[in-house]
Amino acid sequence: EEKEEKEGKQEEKQAKQEKEEGHRSTEVEAKAADATEQENKEEMNKEATATPAQQQQQQQQQQQQGQEDEEDEVLVEDDDEDEEDKNREGTQEIAKKEEQHVQEQNAEEEEEEQKQQ
Repeated sequence: EEKEEKEGKQEEKQAKQEKEEGHRSTEVEAKAADATEQENKEEMNKEATATPAQQQQQQQQQQQQGQEDEEDEVLVEDDDEDEEDKNREGTQEIAKKEEQHVQEQNAEEEEEEQKQQ
């Protein structure tokens, strides 16, 4: 009975800990969401109160960031294509070597057969 009682208390303690940890992670997530929401509000306030020159500057920055993102994407795609080309070339090289090896083996076997005859 004591053993069962200890196990029961242990399970209760563990359940309580898990519940507290769940609350903590929920609080952290809520604070992060609040911070993001606050940043978004501040950004919208900046945009709403910005002078035409500031608005134009923000637009240019956003366009420039968009172009940089596109260029980065193109570079990544190019890198992927280069990697695929290298892999393809490597595979072809291996296939050539295997074929050459098979041909050499066949030639050696033919020589052996001719010697035996």
